[in-house]
Amino acid sequence: MKQLIPLVACMLAACSLSPEDFASKKRDVACEVCEGQGNFDCEQIPEESPEEMAGCDYDEDAARECLKGDWVCNTDTPPIVFAEQPDICDDVWDCDKGDE
Repeated sequence: MKQLIPLVACMLAACSLSPEDFASKKRDVACEVCEGQGNFDCEQIPEESPEEMAGCDYDEDAARECLKGDWVCNTDTPPIVFAEQPDICDDVWDCDKGDE
């Protein structure tokens, strides 16, 4: 029964993904993708702050797809190692709404 409580809560809340949760989970995914590769250090991944995106529109569906997408660890230019995010991640924040 205890296992059903988070599931029901998620269903009621439509499993929302706040900008803060997205930023944290995105960092976690990037870290997991490259962990143990070359000189990669999770501590070097810059923290993203939703406050930096104030005035931009947040697309929760794109954020979900970003986290579920195909992330890869780019090791093509050692010693530089970094996580490459899926293209959909570029659609999470729309800061050009006034430039149309």
